[in-house]
Amino acid sequence: MSYPEFREEVLNALRGMITEDITVEAVQVEKLNGCIRHGVSFTKEGEIYSPTIYLEPFYGSFRSGQSIDFLAGELIRCYKEETGQVPDCIHKLDSYETARPDIYVKLIHIAENRKLLKDTPYKEFLDFAIVPYFEVNEEQIFKGSVMLKNHHLEYWQVSAEEMLRHAIEYTREKKGVWFKTMSEVLEGIIFEEDGALFERARDGMFVLTNNEKYLGAVLAYFPDILYDISTQLKEDFYMLPASVHEWVIVPVSQVEEEEVLFLMVKDINDREVLEEEVLSYNVYYYSMNSQKMHICRSKKVKNY
Repeated sequence: MSYPEFREEVLNALRGMITEDITVEAVQVEKLNGCIRHGVSFTKEGEIYSPTIYLEPFYGSFRSGQSIDFLAGELIRCYKEETGQVPDCIHKLDSYETARPDIYVKLIHIAENRKLLKDTPYKEFLDFAIVPYFEVNEEQIFKGSVMLKNHHLEYWQVSAEEMLRHAIEYTREKKGVWFKTMSEVLEGIIFEEDGALFERARDGMFVLTNNEKYLGAVLAYFPDILYDISTQLKEDFYMLPASVHEWVIVPVSQVEEEEVLFLMVKDINDREVLEEEVLSYNVYYYSMNSQKMHICRSKKVKNY
């Protein structure tokens, strides 16, 4: 049975099992970088929270031998568990004043997210979009983010400019800066027998993210942070987008051939990073003299 056929069969089974006043619909959710995930939404009249449960893992179970009816029952169980764990902070979205303390910004690539950005407030920065998100952080229950859309602004009666200005300042103030050598990051992760890799990274590369190590790539937008790094290194540096969460910083004195950096970025993105967490396939350069970051262009590796 194909995946589209599976989704339809599961939906029919759910509708036959649910006796409460709940509407069940197939949904298609666009994630970052054009990633599409399929799921089932459960909507109950009078409830603010309508959970979506993604179907990809269930299709894997189906192909391993589980029946449609069993999996539909599991989906209902997951729905009941989700509705019993709705984070209280979700209700803060009822107004801008209550949501404001939990609104931050993150960085995504414009070219890979043009469709998503059509109904999203954002600020351009190089080939990136700085977009606002509402942070959901319920201890021991749930941590994540809700990307804010134009309809949120319309409902709140607030302008994109005002919200973005606040969110950018608030992100800089609250999220902090985490800047360490790669060897510090790798300690405890790489075993002694992997010494060659460890030595290659030691003191030659650095990692830049925020204190939470979550959506920290947006720190590249703040000129004071990049300038501080250049004064610490006492030279220009390259910036490799490791994901939407962090950058790898490479001092210019450590680079013999720029093209190698493009291959490193491609390898990281293709092998190590979830597709929806890829930030860019480009390489970037920060100049101490101009105090600006710019995009490098590869002669061998395809750029956006």
